[in-house]
Amino acid sequence: MIAHRGPAIFMEGMKSSPFAPHAQRDNASADELLCDGISVRFGGLAALDNVSFKIQGQEIFGLIGPNGAGKTTLTNVVSGFQKPSKGAVFLCGEQISGHQPHVVAQSGIGRTFQGGRVFSSLSVTENIEASILSTGASRNQARASASDLGDWIGLGSKLNTQASALPYTDQRRLGIIRALGLRPKFLLLDEPAAGMSDGEAEALIESITTIPAFFGCGIMLIEHNMQIVMNVCQRIHVLDFGKTIAEGTPAEMQAHPEVLNAYLGTEEG
Repeated sequence: MIAHRGPAIFMEGMKSSPFAPHAQRDNASADELLCDGISVRFGGLAALDNVSFKIQGQEIFGLIGPNGAGKTTLTNVVSGFQKPSKGAVFLCGEQISGHQPHVVAQSGIGRTFQGGRVFSSLSVTENIEASILSTGASRNQARASASDLGDWIGLGSKLNTQASALPYTDQRRLGIIRALGLRPKFLLLDEPAAGMSDGEAEALIESITTIPAFFGCGIMLIEHNMQIVMNVCQRIHVLDFGKTIAEGTPAEMQAHPEVLNAYLGTEEG
């Protein structure tokens, strides 16, 4: 079970750290992530076709669609791992598309990967420290923050464990906290609950819902578990064959005929 600490306690423990949550920034609510007319083509295949949306700071924004809809491709575009064929991505008004992933990360975009991608030969603490150090923190500051973050995500008893020895679900948790160690303005979560039991997924999502308040960052959540998406997202954007078919509140998406047909597999008539 993931341990949760109250915001006051958590933030008090981080006051002297450069990892202080973005919620303390005066302009946190002004943060905005904009995808404007994103298209990606691989030869004759259109993986994305003129996709546009906007995410506000501290919003949990869902991105859903059937397999092959273009969700991970779009995540790669936003995080700098894929250049768009057309369109651009803007973070707080500045274009970030076309830059290398490390530049995009430094600008304020953190992400996780479906495969975890942890440093397998390093301990849990060292994995978290590596992210925090990249923000300019000292080693002592990074170590203290890594301990706090490990406790928060539920890895406090495994801080000295080598990452390769962690169960798959703990590696997913470690990937999330490493991304948060970059102090992002927006966090991109690519199927964070994949492979987890219902109980593990519920505990993880409980932590995810506290991220905007604790860390002051918005979230773009890709997740196939519709119960999770409908319960935690303020708005949802639906892709099918690389195109936008709908965007709106969870209630609107649950009643949208194209969404029901394309994603949930229902048939009309």
